[in-house]
Amino acid sequence: SSTKPCSASASVTLWPVPVLELTKTVASSGTFYAGQSVVYTITAKNAGQAPVSNAKVVDTLPAGLVNGSWTCAPGASTPCPSASGAAPLDATLPLLAAGDSVVFTVTATVAAQPPASITNVATLDADAKNSQCQRAGVITGTVPCQAQQAIQTAALPILAISKSVDATAPLSPGDPLMYTVTVRNNGTGDLSQLTITDPLPAYIELGAWTCTATGTATCPGASGNGALSQFVATLPAGTSLVYTLAAKIGAQAPAGSTLVNEASATSAVAATQCDGGTAQPCKASAAVSTKPGVPVG
Repeated sequence: SSTKPCSASASVTLWPVPVLELTKTVASSGTFYAGQSVVYTITAKNAGQAPVSNAKVVDTLPAGLVNGSWTCAPGASTPCPSASGAAPLDATLPLLAAGDSVVFTVTATVAAQPPASITNVATLDADAKNSQCQRAGVITGTVPCQAQQAIQTAALPILAISKSVDATAPLSPGDPLMYTVTVRNNGTGDLSQLTITDPLPAYIELGAWTCTATGTATCPGASGNGALSQFVATLPAGTSLVYTLAAKIGAQAPAGSTLVNEASATSAVAATQCDGGTAQPCKASAAVSTKPGVPVG
């Protein structure tokens, strides 16, 4: 007799290793100022061939961001755990289908005194701890996956302007007067690209003007004549430019009238606010009156 080898077999199903991908973007670039909104888009994707159980997306607001909230857009086969919520984002997807993505939009406000840079980190975890993380098609490790965005921030620029005149009694044509225009940075960060103007008003003749700077500020021009029009590259926090403008009442000034002279200051930085919370341009005016019964010359 002969002996034959004995054999036995069994089959098993091998599931692919889960592959997750987390991306995070910010809606705009440049410097974010205190009070402005920052909008992040966080996409949790199952880049593998098998569904992933309990995919957890977390985004905790770092220092410098406040009043956060989020919304969720479901995937083709994966519902949102909730349509919206308050920060921090902490959402678990019971089953993230293969090839599917869920998108979270996180909105927050820059705090009043933010740090110069804020880095916001989101994470994506799963029950299967052998789940791999992928970024741009390249495996980077196992869960939790991370994605982050850094933004540059600054305190809100606050621009103040004031104007006064030394004349208190009614004036006659030819009478001299002196205007003082003060432009000040009331914020905690530098103001840039300022335009300061004091155009020629009706019935007032502007003469020579001078500029004096406080602190580390620098006058773009020490003196000039006529209507004021100055460009200031930088006005440091807490500093001022003080313009003194000599003028006189014009010969054609109507009797018994009020003559208003307005100056303005504007920064090219769109987030700049005028002192008091109003929008640019920032304006200030001073008025003088002419004597009643003064004939038109």
